[in-house]
Amino acid sequence: MHLNTAQWQVLRECIDGEENLQRVLSVLGVQGAEPLGKGQSVLVVDDDPTIIAFIHCVLEKNGYLPMISTSAAASLSVLRIKPPDLILTDMAMPDMDGNEFYARLRQIPETAHTPVIFITGTIIPEEETELNRKSEEGKCYMAKPFNAAKLLSIISAQLTKKRTHQPARTEAIA
Repeated sequence: MHLNTAQWQVLRECIDGEENLQRVLSVLGVQGAEPLGKGQSVLVVDDDPTIIAFIHCVLEKNGYLPMISTSAAASLSVLRIKPPDLILTDMAMPDMDGNEFYARLRQIPETAHTPVIFITGTIIPEEETELNRKSEEGKCYMAKPFNAAKLLSIISAQLTKKRTHQPARTEAIA
């Protein structure tokens, strides 16, 4: 028996803890069931504890390794030591705006090609598709509010494009 992505997500949401999940999968005889993230690291930079908690939960339940920072400036010093596979950041941070943060990321060799997804309340979902179509490689926007499915879809698309060396632009998913 094999699980598709939707089935895998439902199980992860309903079963608490990786160990319990593996027991259930073993009893069911499920083979080849892998989380979306497969251990890939995602740095989340946001000053809103509610957003951080939501994203952390979604990432962790889907096999990603979330790294959390409430400060863009503070995260820059850590990135040289432990560069993530993807960066998810708020556009409006108290210590540094998203554009400045992005420019600094591109100056660090370890993050020069790391995909960056900007979470922003300054655009409406209808503008998101057009903005992403025009954005440079490795830069993507996601309008607030968003749900777990949209978040996971955009993260997965960006990481896939990074692996295949294609331009990392993503169309908005409603």
